[in-house]
Formats: sequence, structure tokens, C-alpha cells
Amino acid sequence: MKLVCITRAALGITLVSNAGVFSAPFQNLNFEQAAIVPISGTPVDPFGYSASDAVRRWTLYIGPNQVNWVLYNNYFFESTGLGIHDMNSPMTPLSGNYSLFIQAKHELYNAPNLIDASLTQTGFVPTNARSLQFKARGGNFQVSLGRQPLSLVSLLSTPTYTTYGADITPFAATSSELRFNVIPFGALFLDSIEFSDQVVPEPGALALLLCGGLGWIVWRKFATRRCDGSL
Repeated sequence: MKLVCITRAALGITLVSNAGVFSAPFQNLNFEQAAIVPISGTPVDPFGYSASDAVRRWTLYIGPNQVNWVLYNNYFFESTGLGIHDMNSPMTPLSGNYSLFIQAKHELYNAPNLIDASLTQTGFVPTNARSLQFKARGGNFQVSLGRQPLSLVSLLSTPTYTTYGADITPFAATSSELRFNVIPFGALFLDSIEFSDQVVPEPGALALLLCGGLGWIVWRKFATRRCDGSL
């Protein structure tokens, strides 16, 4: 069946006729739409900030549960959580004014239990997309698109971050969930996510290693502050 895509720029909606669904394009891929709004009634009071404002268009999870809060310029020492960081943070953003930090360790206030953390968004993958690329520092993380794990390769390494890429050709012109998942004891400092028409090579053994536990050493060098309310 012929695929027909009609972009309605005024509404920010893409119609995929053979899928029978409406899907907006992915948005806020560099976290620059952040607004820092403190909220109360969170498990981390008074350190909680509105997730829907700080990380707009994204959905955040700790384990299977969606969370409505993030930390701001802060992180837990021993607990799982997510935080937005700007130029006032000891953890300088990887690009632009904001980067997102995801860490996975112990469940908050239930230290013996280990629990993961995830960042997700569902949107329309551009028709010409051949790769997903992003800047990151950390380790023990997984990336999936359309609930399928992606094989990451290192495209560029700098002293402060690595640019990763993955082949997403089969997902072009589809509505798919993009998910970044960090598993204990991992961490991911994330920025500059983009869908590119650039083709990336198949992953090698070294690239896979960089995505694993050794990356943890890199982020620990730069992480210098913790949330006083953490476990």
C-alpha cells in the first residue's frame, strides 16, 4: 500500500495514512525548552521541580512508575533519579543551556532495592532519517526505538562527551517510542538528540564497550555534587 505523509505545519501534526494514526514530530530533543518550576508534594521535597516544565514533551519513569518531578542542578548520591542541569551546575551542559542527567541505583527510601530510570517520547520519525545521534557521558544505558534495542556506535569522542549513533532506517516514516533507559549502577548525561540522514557504520567491539560499565568512570570525574535529601 502506498504511504502518504501529509505534514500540517500549523498544527504540528503528521498524518500517516497507512498507519491510521496521527503523530506529532519529536520535540525538545536538546532540552532547551526547559522551565525551572519548583513544586511541592514530591518524595524529594524541597528539591523537586516540575518534570513537565523542565523536560517538556518527554515522559520520565523510575522503574515502571511515571514521575512528575526532577532535580535541578543536583543529583542523588545513592538513589535513582533524573535531573536537569544548566550553566549554574557543577555538571556543565554538554551543549547549549541544558542537559539531562539520569542515574540508576537504589530505590528512593528503599535502599536495598535496585531500580532503573527511563526517558521516553513517542513521535514521528522523519522520512529521510537513517540514524539517531546524541551526545552523552556515562555508562550502563540502553536506547530503543519502536521498543527495539538499538546498536550504538561511537562517532566522536571528546574529553567531556561521546557522540553516539545508531542505524534507524527501518523506523523511518513511522510513529515510534524513543526510550533512554539507565540500569543500576549506571548514569547518563544526555543532550543533542537528533534524527539524521547520515548513515552510521555497524557497531564494533570497542563502541559496545564504551556504552558499558567503563563509561561510568568518565561521568564520575565530572559529577561533584549531590542532593542533601538523598539516601
